[in-house]
Parts: sequence; structure tokens; C-alpha cells
Amino acid sequence: MRCSDRPNALIENRWIDYPKRIKPLSFSGSVVDSFIKLNSFVSTDYPLCKVFDTNITSWAELRSVLGDSGMIAALYAGRIYCFNDEDIIRKVFSRHICSEINEERVSNKILYKCDSIYTGMLYGLIRKTLVDKLGLCVFGKNKYYDPQLSYKHDELYMLYDGMEIFLSIYNGKYYLSIVPTVYLQRLDGKVIERFSKQKIVNQIMSKLYNKQYNEKLKYWNNKLLNHVTKKISFGYKDFVLNFIRISLSAGGIDRKSEWPSIRVFFARPFSTKLQVIFP
Repeated sequence: MRCSDRPNALIENRWIDYPKRIKPLSFSGSVVDSFIKLNSFVSTDYPLCKVFDTNITSWAELRSVLGDSGMIAALYAGRIYCFNDEDIIRKVFSRHICSEINEERVSNKILYKCDSIYTGMLYGLIRKTLVDKLGLCVFGKNKYYDPQLSYKHDELYMLYDGMEIFLSIYNGKYYLSIVPTVYLQRLDGKVIERFSKQKIVNQIMSKLYNKQYNEKLKYWNNKLLNHVTKKISFGYKDFVLNFIRISLSAGGIDRKSEWPSIRVFFARPFSTKLQVIFP
């Protein structure tokens, strides 16, 4: 409200009656000039789908039809969208195929839904690559760890370096965000209570310096890099999701032309230290 010069006492005084309430942010609107590196990568392309009409009417029925085929497929408005060869599709779906099988780009209506089936399929494509090709292990929703990167912690636990992956779409481009984390196991094999595990993980990650965090990001960047195409690639057969291998960044001088950039802005919480936010 202060940035717009239109004060509103009802809004601005809400925090007064509650000392622990988070104070509002003041947006200066000024662009950050210093170099800032993000943990996100922008896509260069994403795959078309094989699409056909179907008599399958529910996700439960779809899961039953897919069985243990391992096919990446989704149901939307009476149509199946999938990543696979036509002969495999006909073998798996058989009598449930009610039209020609076409290769299509998904509509924007599907692409930009907050729970987009297509984005879910891309997560499936990522999972296939990370597990089947790179040998990573799954330990949560979109979380993976490298079984080759382990070390002891407090003589009670074994830690594995891991990452959490997020996809988002904006203006026709997908963005891949990588957040380093760790996977935790007790050395004696006992189950760790969920909140205790999260507390330990949070303590470990909060102690990382920027340099250490950056080194972990570099490791995962190199792990995901296709050294032939020089891109971060997730693929199954002819269905490939590619990202520029260089992460998004902002500001700085002597920027190279191939560095993808994004604008970032200052945000200042009232009476607190300066922070940076990203659009």
C-alpha cells in the first residue's frame, strides 16, 4: 500500500494487535544489479504426446489397464495422453482405443492448469530418467538421492545427498528448480519418526554455507547433464524434456550472451533486514 501512496489504516494496522504477525513487505520496484544465481533452469523444448479417444472413464480404471507396463499416461476429458510408441500403446490399451492415435501438443487449457496432467507426465519422464538411467533412488514426492554419496552423521545415521525437483510453467517455458537436500537412515535400521527426521534434515541444511550449497547444485547439474547434447535432459524413447544447462541468473557485469537471465527485485520488510525476491 505504501508503494502505491494509498494508505489504508485497516490493512496497515492489522499487525498491531498480534505481535507475532509477519510484517508486510515494501516493494521498491528497483531491479537488483549485483550478480545473483538461481537454482532454476529454463526449458528449450518439451515433448508432444500420443493422444487418442478412449472408453476408459476413471483414473482407477486407467491404473488397472496400465498394470505394471511402466507406461507414462494420463486421462483427460475422454482422451488418453501418453509417452510411448504406437505399437506399445495398442498392446497395452487394446480395446480401449476408440480413435486414431495422433501425436499432438497439449492445449494451453491443459498446460496451464495448476494440477496439469501434462506436468504430471513430465514428472514421470524425469523419474524414469533419474531411476532407470542414472541409478538414483526415490524417497518422497519428487525427491531423489544418490546411493553412491553417503556419509555418517552423529554415529547414528547414514546420510545420502539428494535433491527435490519442482516444475513450473510460465509464458510457454517450463522451469526446473533443484533444491539440494539429504536422505536420512538410521544405522541400526530402525524407522525414524517423521518429525524427528525433518528436524535433523533442517538442521543439516541450515548449516550449509552458500559455497557448499553451490557445490551441491553444481554436482546435480553435472549429474543431470547430457554430455552429448550439452543440455539437462530427461527422456524416454523419442519423448525428451530439455533444459539449458546454465542456471538462470540476474544482474552482474560482463555477462555472456548464452547465460539465460531473469529480473529480480528488492523487497524490504518493514523494520527488518533487506531481502531479495524473484518474480
